[in-house]
Amino acid sequence: MARIPELASVDPLVAQQVEIDQKYAGYISRQQIEVDRQSRLSHKRIPDSFSYDGIVHLRAEAREKLSRVRPLNLSQASRITGITPADVALLIVHLDGKGKVVTPR
Repeated sequence: MARIPELASVDPLVAQQVEIDQKYAGYISRQQIEVDRQSRLSHKRIPDSFSYDGIVHLRAEAREKLSRVRPLNLSQASRITGITPADVALLIVHLDGKGKVVTPR
C-alpha cells in the first residue's frame, strides 16, 4: 500500500494516514487560515453608535433585527435568528470603512 518507500516498514493504516495527511496538507492549511480569519473577525466590535440604516444592501429584516438587538460584535450578530452570512459580510465591509454609507431620506 505504501507508495512512500520510508513507510514500507510502518503499519499499513499508519502509512495510509500519513499519505492522506500529506496529500491534503495544502487544503487543510488554507482552511485553517480561513478559520483563524473568521475567528478574528467574529470578535470585531460593533460601535454603540453604528447605524445599520447606512448599509445600502442590507436586507430590511436584518437592518431591523440588528438595530433592535444592537450586538456588541460580529459573533453576536451572526447568532441572531434571520441574520445570514451575507448580512455579516456586509457588516464587515462597513466596519472596515470600505462600504458606502448612504443617509436615509
